Amino acid sequence: MGGLRSGDADIDRDGWITVDDLYTYVHREVRSTTKSQTPTRSLSEVTGTLWIAKAPERPAPVPAATRLPVLPTTAKSAAVVNCLPRAVPDFTGRDEALEQLSRPTRTMAGTVTIQTISGIAGVGKTQLAVQAAHLLTDRYPDAQLYLDLQGFTPGRPPVDPTAALESLLREVEVPADRIPPALDQRAALWRAQVADRRILLVLDNAVDEAQIQPLLPGAAQCLVLVTSRHTMVELAGAELLVLDVLSEESSTALFRNLVRLPIETADDPALRQVVSICGGLPLAIRMAAGRLRRRPQLGIAGLAAELMDVQSEPKVLRSFELPYGGGPGIRGAFAMSYAALAPEQQLLFRRLGLHPGPEISVAAAAALADIPFAAVEPRLEDLLGRCLVQEPVAGRFTLHDLLRAYAQERSVDDDTDESRLEAERRLLVLHLREAKAAAEALAQSSANESSRREARAWLELERGNLAALAQLARARSEAHAVGLAAASADHLLSLGYLDDAETLYRAAAAVAETLDAPSDLAAAHLGLAEVERFTGRYGDAGNDYRIAQGIYTRTEQGADQSRALYGLGELARVAGDYPTARECFLTGIELCTMASARRLEADAWRGLGEVDQAVGDLTAARRSYQRSVDLSSADNYRLGQLFGLTGLGEAERALQLYDASRQHYETALEIAVEEGHRRGQLNALYGLGEVARLMAEHRVAQGFFTRVLDGARELDNRRGQAYSLIGLGQVAVALEESTNAVDHFTAAAEICSELGDRRGRATALTGLGDACTDDRDAALNAWQGAAIDYGALGLIESAEKIRERIENLTGSE
Repeated sequence: MGGLRSGDADIDRDGWITVDDLYTYVHREVRSTTKSQTPTRSLSEVTGTLWIAKAPERPAPVPAATRLPVLPTTAKSAAVVNCLPRAVPDFTGRDEALEQLSRPTRTMAGTVTIQTISGIAGVGKTQLAVQAAHLLTDRYPDAQLYLDLQGFTPGRPPVDPTAALESLLREVEVPADRIPPALDQRAALWRAQVADRRILLVLDNAVDEAQIQPLLPGAAQCLVLVTSRHTMVELAGAELLVLDVLSEESSTALFRNLVRLPIETADDPALRQVVSICGGLPLAIRMAAGRLRRRPQLGIAGLAAELMDVQSEPKVLRSFELPYGGGPGIRGAFAMSYAALAPEQQLLFRRLGLHPGPEISVAAAAALADIPFAAVEPRLEDLLGRCLVQEPVAGRFTLHDLLRAYAQERSVDDDTDESRLEAERRLLVLHLREAKAAAEALAQSSANESSRREARAWLELERGNLAALAQLARARSEAHAVGLAAASADHLLSLGYLDDAETLYRAAAAVAETLDAPSDLAAAHLGLAEVERFTGRYGDAGNDYRIAQGIYTRTEQGADQSRALYGLGELARVAGDYPTARECFLTGIELCTMASARRLEADAWRGLGEVDQAVGDLTAARRSYQRSVDLSSADNYRLGQLFGLTGLGEAERALQLYDASRQHYETALEIAVEEGHRRGQLNALYGLGEVARLMAEHRVAQGFFTRVLDGARELDNRRGQAYSLIGLGQVAVALEESTNAVDHFTAAAEICSELGDRRGRATALTGLGDACTDDRDAALNAWQGAAIDYGALGLIESAEKIRERIENLTGSE
């Protein structure tokens, strides 16, 4: 060695030096060179001129695994190499990820920068890494290298680090006869070769940290991009990027780019359907697009129909396979990840695919796999590290839709029908037990508010799972569907999750009918009617109320019959049939009194108060509402108090007792918030808005009505939307914002017409006439419609007031 003497390193008699001694020498030479103003030698020249005369043989040479061969002299420096794959021209989205990869990272001084990109198979890790590498080429001018480590390549084993190092050394023009045989020798030589160079290295498709570690350069000026289906959390100093699926917007753009669709097709329902089925997975999007390019006669609608049809079949992934053995497709990509799992992990993965809901709790995973809670947590963490599950919220796991389909396929192939059914039953039993516990907590007194709060939180968290499990039980005709509805549907209804509650009620009705369980069937129809009434489907609600009433009458369940009568009374009141509504509520009060059902009696008194108020008997209304509040308070019936106080506020508002009205609304709002009753919150907020409007606090009122409108839209409460729009219109008239007022009243009148709410429509049309200050004909039409509605409702005084407005307008000409 030119400058290396026996005093500098422990040179053995076979012409070998230790790795540590070579590093000491090389970096000393580099430092001495770089301190000079005119460097005379590069690091590659230093390492390229290493030599030593052969010494006499030693009887016991040191093992090769710990020694690095001294290289013969060469004056040639490695040329700049760029072996990056081509960046795809249709690369779409990933702006945030590219920004993260290209910004400087916070690494320790003197350490190489490592960025790992992990994610589910087919999510686009390689394309992102290559795209980023091309963008960063100017920062790393000495070499841009790419190596596929085949960690998850079908039919090929992962590349051994020793072989990988040989490839890298050859890329930087180290002759084959100068590459040492052992792993640590090659790693040291590789670090020495790039020590003074700015290198960008893409290590693609890595299997684990052990495969990556020997390939890392030692120089701080290098960047390494690693892609893997593992998160590489144990790779010291690495920045982690877990790549999620594409957004709907980016998915649509990618599909359009691939099949050369014009931008106006972005809103095509069939295109949105195709993108939705692909689940934001770039590989699936590319394969669906390729299918359309091969068969353009299908069209987007045909492709969507084909994919939708396949979704109902056991082999859901077959549409994402390349034809005639053209490649492994998505199934093959997933198969490599699955094959890398231990048998017990494969079983857990298959079981997770059986979960029908949007999220999987740790307890649910344990039930599916039939293992203890403590045992399943590390297994879930392992699947998370392998990007086979995601954890959007701590302790809540999800599978990509296509991965779920693959897990289900494997379960069909690898598990017995009975084992799958048993796993699903364990899941149903778990959720039924937890739903009953939540219901019991909610039935406790307000003194146990902590338990009640936890129960509501559990319901909100599990509501999607409860609905999905109810559908599963319905498909199996399992009685669990009835139990789940009985335990949780009413509470979900109170919390405002009408869609989930309806799913539970429908599943319970179907199973109860199959099992010939009349009481359960009546309860399910009663619940369905409540959902339908709140969402404005009054005809359907009437049918279900009557079915429930008939069953309760035949089975002589008087108290429960009053619940159906209450609903029928509410429908009659909204339709303006006040005599029928009054009869329903009075009959309900009589039945509840005989059965000592104070809570149901409180509801009936409240309904009677609403009828009294509708016909203008405000004193009677106030008395009925107070009776409802008293009965509710005596039985600690919080929801009864909530709605009774809201009714009192309405009656007092009509009597112009604004301070008392506001106080009752505020108390009602407090209860609604404590109970998590979203519909009750909207009712109280609407009342507060009305009080503020009548007291000329127009901007305050506007704020209340806007909150009600937003909440009603979120809950799909059409009646709530209509009345909040009426309130906003009335405020706009007071503020002389006629254009806004016309828009609000028009929208409200349309909704009330759809609902058959003649009183609401009459109020909206009255306001619309008031707002049409510059359009005489429009004002007349609106007022005439309002007069007709008021007359049909028997509200003669209101009808006469409208006719006076019409006469004043026409008589002024």
